[in-house]
Amino acid sequence: MRLSGAESLSGAANIFVGIEAAIVVKPYLPKMTRSELCAILACCFGTAASSTLAIYTSFLKPVFPNILGHLVSASIIAIPACFVLSKILVPETEVPLTMGGIPKEDKSQKPEDNGELENAGGETMKRMSPMDATIIGALDGLKMAASIAAILILIVGLVDLINQIFAQLATMSDIFKVINLPNIQGALFYPLTLLTGVSLEDSWPASVIIGRRLLETAIPPYQALAQASKDGLISDRTVIIVSYALSGFAHLASVGIFVGGTIALIPSRRRDISDLGWKALFVGTLATLMIACIAGVFDDGSPSILGDKKKSEPAQVKPQATASPSSSPNVLPIASPSNSPTNSISPTTSPSPATTSPKASPSLPASR
Repeated sequence: MRLSGAESLSGAANIFVGIEAAIVVKPYLPKMTRSELCAILACCFGTAASSTLAIYTSFLKPVFPNILGHLVSASIIAIPACFVLSKILVPETEVPLTMGGIPKEDKSQKPEDNGELENAGGETMKRMSPMDATIIGALDGLKMAASIAAILILIVGLVDLINQIFAQLATMSDIFKVINLPNIQGALFYPLTLLTGVSLEDSWPASVIIGRRLLETAIPPYQALAQASKDGLISDRTVIIVSYALSGFAHLASVGIFVGGTIALIPSRRRDISDLGWKALFVGTLATLMIACIAGVFDDGSPSILGDKKKSEPAQVKPQATASPSSSPNVLPIASPSNSPTNSISPTTSPSPATTSPKASPSLPASR
């Protein structure tokens, strides 16, 4: 795909981390092309960080025991999908700085800076010791965290405002109980959900769950997916496909996280990053749906794909139920001749055992 070294390294780091992958290639970010920036942002949107895998796993573990391995494989598969789609949407028209290897510095033309280095914020500081470099890194992380928090609060607040408006309209008219924000998002994602390979019976619940991620992040949809599987509303195949489709960070809150965090690292490219953020969100959404299609292709209905749901209670009851009837016929024939004089069957037939006992005694030696 003719990728540069910087975007390839950032994409490989995105398998395990999120926006922190941009810090890996921080020295090359200011001179990156628009195509490189779009590819790096798309990989952030299309994959899930390792810190959130534990949250997703805790929701789906009862209904999808092998969910952890599938989420890790989804992050690996999503990287090539993000690169392919980002290069189609924003093709490379320039020569990247790290194409073919790390560029060599021309020390002859480098001006003397008296030990002064420029950090991400544009300020100059003298780096005199490793401790000073650690302080610069901590300040960069603080700026990134502050930018992420500010934009995240803004986007989540806007989403909550829209939900409150629909909730107020629902009290005025019953039609807004059907026309609400989740159903609108489900209608937008319904054609794409059908292309993932889910059945027609499960297509609408699956599209609503996938569509909710756009505004509500991936945590509420994963909770809804687990509850729908427990209630029997969707099949196991749909659970597998939708879990792959939800595996990325392709939602509006991540626009604040990734765009704000990247702008904090390179303020000089603020305009380019802001323009490419929405394109990268679109690429990340399509990439997660692409890997959902791949999951549907390789799903052959084998129970090993979903995993053993560990139904241990029926396995403990079955041996007890089979042991009781098997022991009863072995006891009755042996206990019936020896215990016939002592155990009476009913109190109303007391004279009958007295008459039958002498008849039974001569019959035993006769049979022997």
